[in-house]
Amino acid sequence: DNVFRDLIDFDPLSFTTVNRDRVNARGAEIEGRWPIGAAFALAGAASLLDLDSPTPLRGRPRWQASLSALWRAGDGLELNAAVRANSSFNDSSIPTGAVTAAGHAEVDLGLRYRLSRTFTLDAALRNLTGSRHRDSVGWPAPGRLVRATLTAALF
Repeated sequence: DNVFRDLIDFDPLSFTTVNRDRVNARGAEIEGRWPIGAAFALAGAASLLDLDSPTPLRGRPRWQASLSALWRAGDGLELNAAVRANSSFNDSSIPTGAVTAAGHAEVDLGLRYRLSRTFTLDAALRNLTGSRHRDSVGWPAPGRLVRATLTAALF
């Protein structure tokens, strides 16, 4: 539970920063990790935010949540999956003015393979479902994204 006085914010209607006299923010967050034997683990997080402001504040979803799973499939091999989601939120841009951005969910898959004591390969498929959301007005999410990284531990 927080009360902010003289909060500096951007006002899309006047296209300038303004002083919000008083903003009340109430919320709750929870996070947990659950090992399941030696090879499996689950983790999750959720937050809920309630804002009391005379004008809508941008980029603050009412709720956000995530759930991830990790499987140590073998010697040096880990597989993981994650789901992230958030509710709609207020946003703005010059061409659109004030808008409500839609909430969305994304699913990711990944693997980590230790090739040797020196080299590790990480690969991920982000946004498996191809969600067509916007993280901000005018900035569409990239859709499905494949990433691979080879890391060398020299010391």
